[in-house]
Amino acid sequence: MIDHGCPRCQALWRDYAKATVEHNRLIREHEKAAGKDVNRFCDLDRLTDDAGAERAAARTRIQLHMRLAHSTRSAGA
Repeated sequence: MIDHGCPRCQALWRDYAKATVEHNRLIREHEKAAGKDVNRFCDLDRLTDDAGAERAAARTRIQLHMRLAHSTRSAGA
């Protein structure tokens, strides 16, 4: 799904990887805060949701780029 010769693909996948790592880090921190620190748990609840949304947005940017720049239809245009 990545065109290794395309700098935009590489940048988009790096962004997605960073968003995934951050989302997973927040999930682990959120789980650790459960039952221990209600305020931190609530803060992490929001942060985890935001990170998940950013991860989904990064994935959508990849899909859009692939459709617009690398579909067989756009190659002939």
